[in-house]
Amino acid sequence: MIGCGGGTLGTMLARAGRQVSLVEIVPVSIRLAKRYFSLPPNISCHVCDGLAYMQ
Repeated sequence: MIGCGGGTLGTMLARAGRQVSLVEIVPVSIRLAKRYFSLPPNISCHVCDGLAYMQ
C-alpha cells in the first residue's frame, strides 16, 4: 500500500491473513501508526517515495 495514514486498512488486511507492505514517505507517520493505532509488527514498512518503490 502506498501511504500509511493511521494504518487502519493495512491492519485490517493483515488480520485477514494478507501479507501487507506499507510505503510511506514521511517516517513519523509510521511511528505514529505503530504507537497510537497498534500497527501490527507483521506489516512490512518502507520509508521511501511510493513511485520510487514501485519502480
